[in-house]
Amino acid sequence: MIRAGLRRCLPLVAVGLMLLPCAWGDRRARKIKKPPPTCNITVTVLKPDGTPLENAAVVFQPVKDNKPWGNMELRTKENGQANLNLIPIGQDLLLQVIANGFQTYGQVYKLPGATRRITVKLRYPASAYSIYPKGTGRKQQ
Repeated sequence: MIRAGLRRCLPLVAVGLMLLPCAWGDRRARKIKKPPPTCNITVTVLKPDGTPLENAAVVFQPVKDNKPWGNMELRTKENGQANLNLIPIGQDLLLQVIANGFQTYGQVYKLPGATRRITVKLRYPASAYSIYPKGTGRKQQ
């Protein structure tokens, strides 16, 4: 008879022992730090005539202590836009745009709010500068 009562109570005792750590709380649990709010950045890349440029490389580099750390490269879509939502609000951003047949663009931007729209109008390459007058320079050997 005692064994019959023990058989009935044993499952309840086992469940109680399994739930004990949940009720006690895990003191070794890792505290999860909430990520900072990020800025939604939209970059529109235009040709010199004002039409959108597809497949231009847009490089995002957050700047910390006047030094870039990390980078993310995206390509523009048919509408000439690239979107990124990873850089924290208040961070400085070094933005570079690289496209074949155009000058490379680079500028540092502040990200004070939750959204930032940037329009970049690229230029055609300029002629190279030289300290030598035309027709002079090193002789071929």
